[in-house]
Amino acid sequence: MTEWKLSHRLAALRRKKGVTQEELAGILGVTNQAVSKWESGACCPDIQLLPPLAAYYGVTMDDLMGVSSADTFDSAYAGLKGYLHKPPEETFSAVYRLALLLHEGACTDGYRDSVPWDTGRDIGKEPNRLPWGYSARCEPEGGTACRGGAVLFTHRQHDRPASADELRRLRVLLSGLSRVNTLPVLFALEALTASDGRRYATAAEIGEAASLPEEAVNDALHFLPVTSRPEGAPCYRLEGPAALLPPLLRMLCQPGIS
Repeated sequence: MTEWKLSHRLAALRRKKGVTQEELAGILGVTNQAVSKWESGACCPDIQLLPPLAAYYGVTMDDLMGVSSADTFDSAYAGLKGYLHKPPEETFSAVYRLALLLHEGACTDGYRDSVPWDTGRDIGKEPNRLPWGYSARCEPEGGTACRGGAVLFTHRQHDRPASADELRRLRVLLSGLSRVNTLPVLFALEALTASDGRRYATAAEIGEAASLPEEAVNDALHFLPVTSRPEGAPCYRLEGPAALLPPLLRMLCQPGIS
């Protein structure tokens, strides 16, 4: 086993435990610099510290040393399937935390590089208090970006040119979004309905949330991909993949763009 693999395992176990390098150093009676060197691969822990480390993380010595670690796609795939076998209401939270970890891994080149946030935090445990606000990395092979509750990945190998029909539909969508009241209505509608898959909002409710008159709301709704409730008074929600528009648009508004 290489030192880098051991360092990767030690860093991953600490992140999973949700402790900082400083906290771990205090528990083991070593310096912060020692823990940092273990996780960077500059050196390995003293052999006498391995049993306490394994006991603290609740793993076997084999697990600690990575003998049974998920070092192939197949073993990682099997482990992820097991991890995600959760009650339905917990699935998206679990996937989101994994997506944050993958984003962090891509931004650090597989945890070889450093990042301006503390990777020692249990990322995603507090979705509204991420250890970073906006981050992105784009390379010739692909890219990833994260902001709030959205994580995006692309891979150049799987890219394809946009078709003429896709370009036409995008022109229509972007033209509608550029109208003065459309974006406030879009984000107000998302705020009213996103947390409940059965929730529809009336034009009056949207207008109150967006601080717009009902007439302006009805005009803007013509330019948004919405679906209406089939019975009763007209009520609306974003249709299908259109529900992803608000987080994607927020992601595009990176700091420094005005």
